[in-house]
Amino acid sequence: MESVNNWVKVQFFRQKRAYYGEAIYVAGSIPALGEWNPYKAFKLNWTEGDNWQGEIYLQAPCDFEYKYFTSCSDQGNMHYINWEEGPNAKMAVFPKESQSSTNGPTNDISVMSFNIRFDTPKDGENAWEFRRDMVTNVIKVNGCDFIGIQEALFHQTTYLQHMLPTYSWYGRGREEGSEQGEAVPIFYLNDKWEIEEANTFWLSELPNWPGSKTYGNRLPRICTWARFKNKITGKSVLVYNCHLDHENHYAQKKSAEQIKNHIAKNCKETKHVIIMGDWNVTPEDEVVKIMLDQSVKLRDTFTPKEKESQGTFHQWTGSSGEFRIDYILISEDLKLKEFKISRDNFKNKYPSDHFPIVAKISM
Repeated sequence: MESVNNWVKVQFFRQKRAYYGEAIYVAGSIPALGEWNPYKAFKLNWTEGDNWQGEIYLQAPCDFEYKYFTSCSDQGNMHYINWEEGPNAKMAVFPKESQSSTNGPTNDISVMSFNIRFDTPKDGENAWEFRRDMVTNVIKVNGCDFIGIQEALFHQTTYLQHMLPTYSWYGRGREEGSEQGEAVPIFYLNDKWEIEEANTFWLSELPNWPGSKTYGNRLPRICTWARFKNKITGKSVLVYNCHLDHENHYAQKKSAEQIKNHIAKNCKETKHVIIMGDWNVTPEDEVVKIMLDQSVKLRDTFTPKEKESQGTFHQWTGSSGEFRIDYILISEDLKLKEFKISRDNFKNKYPSDHFPIVAKISM
């Protein structure tokens, strides 16, 4: 969002596969989005990577609800309207001078990596419906600029968007359909950051082929990335989020190499790089060494407090020992200010079987 007096530019940026002749629209509760009339909705423009984007100006402050839908139109007539499933998304738009969600120095960035555990009834009392508000609260309390989420099913992502109006998100599912399968979306503070370019690629020899898996892994794996621009300073940062395979070590190594090669190509224009995710390996593994040193040199933000457990995967127990498999890495030009493992819980009930990790850094 970019402010001119009290008029603020709001960006919509959605990754979604549509069929020939279709387009993606945004309808919402305000006149600029048609007041829920699909015939007056805001049509987005297609760009490479199945990205649909558009910008509107709204007078701040402003709170509204919105939802995306797909339609095929001819001479102004919509032949059908397919609304996205899930609750309405919410957005809170602030005047530039209020900087409600950008407290502190503008050059400071806080980042969270959080495997929220996919929704499955097998988890019993730890199923998503019993802990989704804990997940939301952990994100709210930390107020990070960027949250890299792993194992998110589409309805989990849309629930978080509904509950977090100061955030937008980017990403897609790992199966053929955009909303199918687990995703690794990136949530970001929408009054501080906007997307310059973004995409999702498959961790395989066919990176642009939805659902592809050629490294011996049983399940498809993806990496979502975006180049974000700070709307006050104009500085850019590259953010990557990924979830490596949990069974096949060869797939883990090849995926790490692929991601680092992608970063090497992308970081020529933006030297600030952040990569996070659940990599399903411990720090001494070759996969972590590839992530740190190959192509572009990065450094681990992990700095444990004295006598603190180093683990991040605790399997609902709250006790993780030394089993650290979640990471936030940054480029050498970024300064690390603080790192923590968030062990927030309510009466020994945890928001996920992983602890979220948080790094505060400065550009």
